[in-house]
Amino acid sequence: MRYPRFISLLLLCMAGLPSCRGGRSQNDVIVAGSTSIQPFADKWAEVFMEKRSDLGVSVQGGGSSAGIQACKSGACQIGMSSRELKADEKDLHEIVIARDGLAIIVQPSNPVRGATLAQVKQIFSGDLTNWEFLGGPDKEITVVTREEGSGTRGAFQELVMGKTRIFRGAITEDSNGTVRESSPTIPIPSASSRSASSTSRSGRCPSTASRAVRPASGPAGTSSSGRSFF
Repeated sequence: MRYPRFISLLLLCMAGLPSCRGGRSQNDVIVAGSTSIQPFADKWAEVFMEKRSDLGVSVQGGGSSAGIQACKSGACQIGMSSRELKADEKDLHEIVIARDGLAIIVQPSNPVRGATLAQVKQIFSGDLTNWEFLGGPDKEITVVTREEGSGTRGAFQELVMGKTRIFRGAITEDSNGTVRESSPTIPIPSASSRSASSTSRSGRCPSTASRAVRPASGPAGTSSSGRSFF
């Protein structure tokens, strides 16, 4: 995690670069975008403001695509994204600040200890719907994923799903933290049903409300880059 680069971005915006000012007070910087990066950006902003108490930094979420659009429109001075910029977004100046790991998580009581990447793809496409096929109980799988526009979902789509879309029956959440916390509490057919969720680990292990599942083949997880831009 390269927080000095993020701090450098704040200093550049405070210095009054035209692309960063966005018509706001020169003593106020808005940072918006990826909820994967947001917890770290909150801490970095605190460190920055401890050193520069005369300057203000406001960190907001909204997702990677929202952060990119806000930066392009001037609604924020620094955007955060957990996916790569698309061709029509390359007019922004991009700086990689972190490497972000993706994990498949299940409830702690789930007896399933692993799945192949092909099986994970089948689960999120809606083709594999029962834990029995993975050596678990004869119970329906409830799938939780991120919303459209999320950098985590975009990376998962690219690295795991390919051209196959995540099925519409999946429950969508608007942040990785909500995905982790929803695993043991989402509405499911019976108390003994289990859920599978995709979330971004951002260098941290899932909370005690979830457990990561290691794919039985291929890499232990997929990864993307955390980015800030202006």
